[in-house]
Parts: sequence; C-alpha cells; structure tokens
Amino acid sequence: MLGFGARHALVAARRRLSSDCRTLVTARRQTSSAGYYDSQSGQFVSTKPTVRIFEHDASSSAGAGAVHVVAPVDACTGRVARVASAACVATAQRHGASAGRFDCSVADRGEASAIVKAAAEHGLACDVAFADAASDIDPIDAELIVAELCDLGVRTLLFKVSNDDVDDDDDLRELLSVCSGVDVPGTPVRRRLGLSAAEDVGVNQLVALAPDVYQFDASATGRGHPQTAALLAALDF
Repeated sequence: MLGFGARHALVAARRRLSSDCRTLVTARRQTSSAGYYDSQSGQFVSTKPTVRIFEHDASSSAGAGAVHVVAPVDACTGRVARVASAACVATAQRHGASAGRFDCSVADRGEASAIVKAAAEHGLACDVAFADAASDIDPIDAELIVAELCDLGVRTLLFKVSNDDVDDDDDLRELLSVCSGVDVPGTPVRRRLGLSAAEDVGVNQLVALAPDVYQFDASATGRGHPQTAALLAALDF
C-alpha cells in the first residue's frame, strides 16, 4: 500500500498528465450486465451493481432525521444511523443500526477515517457524504481521502450535487473520473461512489450525468433531496 507522500505524488502526476477528464461511458444496462475489470486479480468480474437509495424522510417510523436504505437489488437493507464521531459507532450498533453515516467536508479526513475504522471494528458498514460543492473540491484532495477511506472499508462515498453542478458539470465529471481511477482492494471505487442531490435537481439529468453511479440520497416527500419514486423511475427500477 502506498504511503501518503507517495500516493500524493502519484495522483498529482496523474492529474498533470490528464488533459481531458471526460470519458465515454456505456449505457447503464450495459454496465450492469458487463461488470468490471479487477486490476488486482487481473480478471474481468461479471456482476450487477448494487442500487442503494438513502431515504431521508422525517415522517418515517424510525424518527426524524433517520436515514433508511431502499435498495431494489440489494438484499442487505436496514437503518443507517447518523454518527458524529467514532465514539457514536458503538451506540449505533447497540440500537440496531446496520450502518453508520458520517456527513463531513473533504478536509475532515482524519475524523472520517476514524469513523470508518470504528465501524469496521464493530461490524457495521459505513457511508460518508461530503458536504462540499463539487466546484470547491480539489480532485487531488478528493482522491486522497477516497483512497484512504476505501482502504479502511467504506461502503459509499456521496458527493453533493446542485443545479449548478448539473448545468455546468465539468467539475463534477472531473471529480468522479479522478476518484474512479483509485485502485483499492475489494469493491472498486466507482461502485462505491454516490450522489447527494438537492431537491430541485432533475433526476433524469442526474442519472444521465453519471450512468455508472448507483447510490443516491432521496426523500419520499421530495424535501431536501429528489423524490424517491421519481429517482427510482429514472434509474428504471
């Protein structure tokens, strides 16, 4: 595993060499049936991606502010508890959470790493959502924290999306492209990336913008995030 300094130098060099971060992508259904190439094993893995919808609905039975999982093709569903620190993970486990969720800035790498590590130690999945606007995130900083969290076993990494990001999508496309190129053990990074869109972002535009992304924030009522039913329809589930 590369040390921090070596990894930083590598990603900086990669960014300088990349003059165009836009890449051609296959249709969602083609990607689903094709799978991905595992560079560590040298094999092409045929698998369907997990679609995971994080449901934000204050009127839900689990209480205001809870995050639930609605996953049409994922058998591992359950309550995702919000955690503010690594010390909260054990409490979340005792209260029956299947995963912990930490919302933070890209700059909070140390705290995010501590929470993901604690979740792994307690046998919980961990999801991290970045509050920074895509245009404010340096791709190298994002790549470093994504690599570190994936090495520790993070399940999902969600990036904030606004109408500005959809209308002028260069920054978001670069961010997703750079992060998708990180080589980590286990599930490839591109299978872990997700989008946390504002409620006024069009779901069809959102899905078209990132056809290889299968993890999203949503709301049954359409408050704060796109409406769950509309998002699932756009995803063709």
